[in-house]
Amino acid sequence: MTIDPVAIIVSTILAFYFGWLARSLLDRSKP
Repeated sequence: MTIDPVAIIVSTILAFYFGWLARSLLDRSKP
Protein backbone atom coordinates (compact mmCIF):
# COMPACT_ATOMS: atom_id res chain seq x y z
CA MET A 1 0.00 0.00 0.00
CA THR A 2 1.67 3.17 -1.21
CA ILE A 3 1.25 6.56 0.44
CA ASP A 4 -0.04 9.25 -1.89
CA PRO A 5 1.55 12.64 -1.11
CA VAL A 6 -1.44 14.40 -2.66
CA ALA A 7 -3.81 12.61 -0.28
CA ILE A 8 -1.63 13.69 2.66
CA ILE A 9 -1.75 17.33 1.52
CA VAL A 10 -5.50 17.24 0.96
CA SER A 11 -6.18 15.61 4.34
CA THR A 12 -3.95 18.16 6.07
CA ILE A 13 -5.75 21.07 4.39
CA LEU A 14 -9.15 19.57 5.24
CA ALA A 15 -8.14 19.02 8.88
CA PHE A 16 -6.90 22.61 9.15
CA TYR A 17 -10.03 23.97 7.44
CA PHE A 18 -12.45 22.04 9.65
CA GLY A 19 -10.47 23.03 12.74
CA TRP A 20 -10.75 26.70 11.76
CA LEU A 21 -14.45 26.27 10.94
CA ALA A 22 -15.21 24.67 14.32
CA ARG A 23 -13.24 27.38 16.13
CA SER A 24 -15.09 30.14 14.28
CA LEU A 25 -18.44 28.55 15.13
CA LEU A 26 -17.47 28.30 18.81
CA ASP A 27 -16.37 31.93 18.87
CA ARG A 28 -19.63 32.95 17.20
CA SER A 29 -21.72 31.08 19.80
CA LYS A 30 -20.04 32.95 22.65
CA PRO A 31 -21.91 36.02 23.98
